[in-house]
Amino acid sequence: MNNEDLLKNERIERELSPHPLSFMRYQSLAIFLLVWGVVLGWLINFSEYSSLFNSNEWYPIMVWGIVLLVFGVIASLLTIRWSIFFLYLAVFLGGIGVMLWQN
Repeated sequence: MNNEDLLKNERIERELSPHPLSFMRYQSLAIFLLVWGVVLGWLINFSEYSSLFNSNEWYPIMVWGIVLLVFGVIASLLTIRWSIFFLYLAVFLGGIGVMLWQN
């Protein structure tokens, strides 16, 4: 801001900017979605527990959704914002919708 933009008797005391980690709460929610997807993909395809998921095609989706929604409830309770839970619920319902749409 230039001094020309200030009114009479106004002055700039400090110019502040947010800390780079100030938005980490929102970034960590997205990072959790990515990490949980990779971990579940590894469990289904490459781990010694992959035989547990082969009996029914809906088991991986149920495990993915339950962990996703439980984490959404925990994050919502910690931050006192239920929008996080509804965001994760939308991701879960969107994932089921895509699976049903693509057979």
